[in-house]
Amino acid sequence: MSDRDFARTMGGLPDEGLIRIAHAQEEDGYLAEAISAARAELDRRNVSSDDITETVAVAEVERLSGNHRDKDPLSNSQWLCFVIFAPLTLTMFVTLIFLFRGEIRKFKEAWLAIATGYAALCALGVLAFALFAFGVLK
Repeated sequence: MSDRDFARTMGGLPDEGLIRIAHAQEEDGYLAEAISAARAELDRRNVSSDDITETVAVAEVERLSGNHRDKDPLSNSQWLCFVIFAPLTLTMFVTLIFLFRGEIRKFKEAWLAIATGYAALCALGVLAFALFAFGVLK
């Protein structure tokens, strides 16, 4: 992913998300490019230092309390959405939101759901072709 893509993605995030990414720690799993893009977007938006301090404090409390986003699985409805809408390019960009938020497990499971959706679509295509080839469907 290029710096331009990171900048575009960061432009769509709320201030709180940007602050969390910009002040992420090494174990949060963010790429250096994502962190620098988040910091640049915060500078561009001119977010107050009070907002930054408050959000960083909340993030630290969550980190210390054991609230680990990186281990949260996709919900059943999220799985279903990724499987059904797999052919849409948009779903691939949605997975990046999980990655930027540090939700590594959701990111991986979303890609697995997208692959499952593509496999189901291919199987449906093969079935339709076979039905037409054998004259069942006309």
